[in-house]
Amino acid sequence: KLLIFLLIFQGLQSVLALKCIGCLSNDGDNPACKSVLMDDMEKLSVQCSEEQDRCFASYIKTADGKTQYNRNCCKWKKDSADCPSNRPFHEKTENYEIWRKYCKDDDCNTMDPEDVRDEGADFVIVPGKPSHAHITGSSVWLTVAMISMFLARM
Repeated sequence: KLLIFLLIFQGLQSVLALKCIGCLSNDGDNPACKSVLMDDMEKLSVQCSEEQDRCFASYIKTADGKTQYNRNCCKWKKDSADCPSNRPFHEKTENYEIWRKYCKDDDCNTMDPEDVRDEGADFVIVPGKPSHAHITGSSVWLTVAMISMFLARM
């Protein structure tokens, strides 16, 4: 009974984990990463780890002219390399210029990180385009409780 419960619970956790577009393009070597098309979303979608709570899209331009588009999962926290909660989403230094955007829905990080029309705050959470409905934490616990009661009666 416990094994069945653990297998079901593990399955529920994978359903709950966030999925993001995951790709990298250095100097244009992966055009699908710069402008994500609907046709490419399924093959670019990656499962995030349990602690990763955001998707991000970034664009970096270095002083020597190199460029990079990066899209993936991240953990929203102070001084994070990909998801810094304490940094603006557009920064310019003498070595690089970076644009960042974040979102919280499955495969939502298809936005153009260079689009500055929605800037004005220290950071912006951009509404995403979920590929399927999310299961809330309370519904998971209700499901787990019901399965536990069912298994207890077996």
